Amino acid sequence: MRRIFRTTVAASAFAAVLGGMGAAPASASATHRPASAPAPASASAVAAKAKGAVFCECGIYAVRKLKLKGAIPRFAKDFGPFLKKNGFRYIGRGVYPQPGDVAIWREGLTGHIAISHFTTQRGTFKGSNQGGSKFTEAGCNNVSVTKRSYGTAYIYRK
Repeated sequence: MRRIFRTTVAASAFAAVLGGMGAAPASASATHRPASAPAPASASAVAAKAKGAVFCECGIYAVRKLKLKGAIPRFAKDFGPFLKKNGFRYIGRGVYPQPGDVAIWREGLTGHIAISHFTTQRGTFKGSNQGGSKFTEAGCNNVSVTKRSYGTAYIYRK
């Protein structure tokens, strides 16, 4: 009986995601939700989805914010040629960025890309999927401004 209940709950949740195709069975009501089932989405999460904001990887945020065109590279560390095709020029590695400059860190498997927001000795960058307090911008609901060293970053400027 327990397996049938979970299958019914999963099926009704799937139907709700598809736009409420079909009514949810009576056994799938919120009062009978098993402890392992996820809690209903918060009002702010529902509002963000309603506005079209989604979780974005750093490269997608950069493409949306900077309105870049063309085939998007798979990894942030490979964005250099893509930025050049969109009118950016390479300034150098570890140079002091100006607001609006794009920084690419090539460490790790995928790297990271962010936009220089405010220049300090350490560097303040706006990007997504990088920690810090989140806000919504350019259709991404996980944007933040964080301090990060630009010493190993490749800097591009429009």
